[in-house]
Amino acid sequence: MNNQIFSPFNNSAHKRCPNDSGHKRFVTGAVVGQDWVVDGAGNFIEVYDECTQVFHKPDTENEWTCADCGAVGVGSA
Repeated sequence: MNNQIFSPFNNSAHKRCPNDSGHKRFVTGAVVGQDWVVDGAGNFIEVYDECTQVFHKPDTENEWTCADCGAVGVGSA
């Protein structure tokens, strides 16, 4: 696995892996709401619904990691 640092963006702002242009999947952060099952004190028991709302989609300034080879990038081109 190559963990080199790269900018995962080309001029069109689409993410691109520097190791293999065929790699089109990336891991990055998003902020979502979940519904939980809780006890009477509000303590977490389990996730009821994985994603009820997206509060913030992935940002171009996030760290983006190629899901296929692990190359890591930050920011935009």
